Amino acid sequence: MIERVELTNFMCHANLALEFNPRVNFIVGKNGTGKSAIMTGVMIVLGTRASDTARGSSMSSFVRFGCSQAKVKIVLNNAGHGSCMPEKYGLKIILTRIINSITLFFQLNPDLKNILTLLGRGNNRLTVDLANGSSATCAKSELNEMMQALNIILPNPFAILTQETMKTFLNNNKAKYKLVEQGTAILFVKQGMASLKDKQASLAHKEQSMAQVWFIKLSVVHCVNFCTGACQHGS
Repeated sequence: MIERVELTNFMCHANLALEFNPRVNFIVGKNGTGKSAIMTGVMIVLGTRASDTARGSSMSSFVRFGCSQAKVKIVLNNAGHGSCMPEKYGLKIILTRIINSITLFFQLNPDLKNILTLLGRGNNRLTVDLANGSSATCAKSELNEMMQALNIILPNPFAILTQETMKTFLNNNKAKYKLVEQGTAILFVKQGMASLKDKQASLAHKEQSMAQVWFIKLSVVHCVNFCTGACQHGS
């Protein structure tokens, strides 16, 4: 499904481009050569939060040391069954995340008033190429719909399993069960059911409140009718 990954000034990679075949792909290398950085780049483009990658606390921490900006581009196959709006995105979905370095920005701009400029342009942004040749900002909701259509569920350990996640469940049965819950979407179903129960309880409370309001209203109407009748009888 992932056809190509490009990393520019991302973590330890100055400029890396990888082409994938449609079947099984292996990335091999010595420790510290950036294998996990490739997976991290894929994760953040597909919507994973920086803290969930276990590789950084913020997006800006992924910018290569000494650089002002990082870029990660991913090309997804969008042809055939299970595609996502090919009339809008084309037969390939091209997502690009641009990340600005906050640290270097302040080094180059010691005047703290410039923080308004930084906040205005955004620390990072995600764009998607369109079939008409243009590109547009890709909102989180649009990305979620895209990932759902392509059946890419993150953070799902059955889709992407980081080294840190593996370490937590090697000797921990509870962690293993949680992994299965996440991978089989049982946890998602549980969360959905809990949300529905909360909504049901909220609706029941509103219904009870409405019933009390109607009871008070009817009581007032009866009281008014009684008083009106009594006054007419007395006159």
